[in-house]
Amino acid sequence: FESSRLFPLKMPTLVCNNMSYRLVGSTWLFAAVLAVTPESASCAFDIGERADDSTCALPLARDAALLQRAALSSRSGLHTDVEGSAPWWQAWGADARVATEAIVGDMTWEEKLRLVTGHGEGWDAYTLRSGFYTGITLDVPRLNIPAILAQDAAQGFRTSDPKVVGTVTSWPSGLAMAAAWDTALTHRYASAIGAEFRGKGANAILGPSLDIVRVMKAGRNVESLSGEDPLLGAANAREYVSAMKGQGIACVGKHFILNGQETNRYSYNSVASERTKWEVHYPPFVAGIEAGLASVMCAYNSVDGSQACENSELIQGDLKGRMGFQGWVMSDWWAIHSRPNAARSGLDQIMPGTQNVWDSNDLKNSAGEARVDDMARRVLFGMISTGAFDRPSCIAALGWTCPSLLYANVTSCEHTALAREVAAASAVLLKNDGVLPLKKGVRVALLGSACNLRQETDPDAIPWNRGDYYVVGGSGRVLSPNAISVRQALEAPGLPGLGSYAGSLAGGN
Repeated sequence: FESSRLFPLKMPTLVCNNMSYRLVGSTWLFAAVLAVTPESASCAFDIGERADDSTCALPLARDAALLQRAALSSRSGLHTDVEGSAPWWQAWGADARVATEAIVGDMTWEEKLRLVTGHGEGWDAYTLRSGFYTGITLDVPRLNIPAILAQDAAQGFRTSDPKVVGTVTSWPSGLAMAAAWDTALTHRYASAIGAEFRGKGANAILGPSLDIVRVMKAGRNVESLSGEDPLLGAANAREYVSAMKGQGIACVGKHFILNGQETNRYSYNSVASERTKWEVHYPPFVAGIEAGLASVMCAYNSVDGSQACENSELIQGDLKGRMGFQGWVMSDWWAIHSRPNAARSGLDQIMPGTQNVWDSNDLKNSAGEARVDDMARRVLFGMISTGAFDRPSCIAALGWTCPSLLYANVTSCEHTALAREVAAASAVLLKNDGVLPLKKGVRVALLGSACNLRQETDPDAIPWNRGDYYVVGGSGRVLSPNAISVRQALEAPGLPGLGSYAGSLAGGN
């Protein structure tokens, strides 16, 4: 890191076994000190703070961990990424598959378990605590493998933490993007969302939602990039996944499969013929796989009588077999019903890791070491092959919260303009007899209280799954402090004056 970043701070001090080392000059000298420090040493970093901004210490602490990782790498023959250098994993081979095989071959049993089991530290029952990403795995420092830091959801960085509200763009929904019928715009949309995720320290996005809409009251139709059309979904999936890869973000396509409603979502059974699956429901996932999906999330519901996350015919037969999917299958949150059956049926990773469903003995007995090797291999390959592990942005040696990045402001005027472009493109104008665009002096009648409703912008003040006229509820909710009602927009400067219509607006206005 640049020396100018250190100038306003005290010089960092490394204390190992009661011996102090102070950084003077090259950071690589500091790394060299770490490289010769015994692995059993007790080390701590003392990073100074600006007198006027205590948060400035956080990036430096992160950099200190990066140097520590560089030292660990020197012992194992690896190297840590520096801007412009080859990715760390290429020390095992230039090809992603060759490197993955070699890394997994070097891993211990406990290290493999870190890849296939979520780390549920951020969850308090069913509530995501402030300061955490939605889904995380532990890193493997000995081999330089970063943590997976996955965040909801496909239409923007989820704002479950009040301090994140206003630091990200509240993008139009996936269904709005689909309604634009513009794959080039889909690519720009996904690229901008991916840039915000990367800026927030995440390396995976829990999306896109590729389900085909079959029930109009399903509850989460608004998240779908497919709408009712499998060909449209396939075209959008290709562009979305490709754009995310360009930003170094791994995509998790969801929800596999036949996830058609929210009512009784844990218990209902979807039944479909093989032809219906392949012609209607599978095409968006096939296209996503071809574009480089890192992971596929299995659904809560059952399919043809068997729970989706434990359905070997779907996962092993169709997804990994006939579709040739090489990435990993991730469970939806708390979706596992049967302890021994899930891994045998093809599930590779359990999320969020609070259920204590998979322990070491359970996996050895129910799945076997060869199957766990395959699970770890798929997770690692998914992250490496998509570029998500090329540029570790958050060093998990300091925990899995990365506040210096999580609370960074990553939205921009350009992203706001693009969001408006997508929203405008999603509107389908069926008829216009010269009314639009509105002309000065025209009177507009607004009918219904929805035209003047206020949006709640504090995520702690409303149930997590509640949506409104402005945003979807649930895991895809991205609140904005700048939402304005239809009436407020029409009354804005530069637009014609507005008169009320029979007191129909909220509050009698």
